[in-house]
Amino acid sequence: MVRQVKVSIVIPVFNVEKYLDKCLNSALNQDYPNIEVVAINDGSEDKSLEILNSYSETWTNLKVFSQNNQGLSVARNTGIEKSTGDYVMFLDSDDYIALNTVSTLINYISQYGVNTVFFSGCAFNDGHSDELARYFDYERPVELHQKKMPSEQLFIELNKQNKYSVSACLYLTLKNNLSDLRFYPAIYHEDNLFTTQLLLKDKSAEAMCVSDVLFYRRVRPGSIMTEAKSMKHVEGYIIVSEQLLKVSKKIPRNSEAFVALMKFVQKCIYASSSDLIRQRVSWLSLKYRLKLILLLFKTRRIDITSKSYLLVVFPFLSHLKKLIKTK
Repeated sequence: MVRQVKVSIVIPVFNVEKYLDKCLNSALNQDYPNIEVVAINDGSEDKSLEILNSYSETWTNLKVFSQNNQGLSVARNTGIEKSTGDYVMFLDSDDYIALNTVSTLINYISQYGVNTVFFSGCAFNDGHSDELARYFDYERPVELHQKKMPSEQLFIELNKQNKYSVSACLYLTLKNNLSDLRFYPAIYHEDNLFTTQLLLKDKSAEAMCVSDVLFYRRVRPGSIMTEAKSMKHVEGYIIVSEQLLKVSKKIPRNSEAFVALMKFVQKCIYASSSDLIRQRVSWLSLKYRLKLILLLFKTRRIDITSKSYLLVVFPFLSHLKKLIKTK
C-alpha cells in the first residue's frame, strides 16, 4: 500500500478567541486524512489557549505548543520546527481554508510532481468596508494556471504580470524546502522576504499556480493588515529590501531573475517611502529617506527614473498628485 504523504498546517495563535473556532474547524475537518495541525499559542492573553486545549482533547492530530509572545514570524518558525509532515502550509488564526484544500493541493502535487503549489484566495469584510476587502487580490493569473515551471521562473512570471502575492498562507510546500529557511523575526512584511527566498533558493525546485480558491482572508479592525501605518511598517520594508539585496548577490546580474528581484525590491522601497509620509517625526523621516535612497541606488538603477528618486525623497508628491486628480 502506497503511503499517503503527511501535511502539516501551522497556525500561529495570538488573542483570536472570537475567530479561532472557524479557523480550527476548517483545518481539522479537511477531507484529506493524513494531516496534523500545529498550533502555536504566542502568549495569548484571552481564551485562545483554552479553546486550543479544548479542541486537542477531541482531535488527536492537533498539537498545541505555547511560548511567550514573540510575534508572528517566531510562532511560524516554531511551527516549522515542531511539524512532522512531508509538506507544510501556513494559516493565520483569524482566517480559514476550504475543506478540500489539502486534498486538492496534494492531487496537483501527485499529478505534476512540483515542490510548491500556489493557490488562489479571496478576502471578506468583517468590520471594514467592502471596498477595503476588494483591495486584497489573491487571484493567480489565468495564463499561469497549472503550468509547471522552475520556482525561479514562476517568480519572474508573477512579477512580470504584477500578480506576485507573497502571503505565506497561499501555498503548500515541501518541508525539505524549509530546511534552511525561516521567517525573519519581529518585523512586518516578513512574507515579502520569506516567499521570495523560497522561490529563489533552489534552481532545481519546481512550482505552479492553480486557480482554485481555497483561502479566505478576514479583513477586520485591529489586525496587522489593517492597522494604521507606523514606523514598524517602514522598518519592515527596509529590512526586507536589505535582505533581498543580499539574496541578489547569488544571482547572475544579467539574468531575468536578477532584474525581477531588483524590481520587486524597488516596490518594497516605494511602499516604505509611502508609509514614511504618514509619520510626523521630521528628523526621523529624513534619516529613513536617506536610507531608502541608498537602497534604491543599490538596485542597480534598473528602470529607475529621476521621478522615482524624487518620490522617495519627497513622497508627498505622489499624494499631492492624487489630490489634484480628484479636484
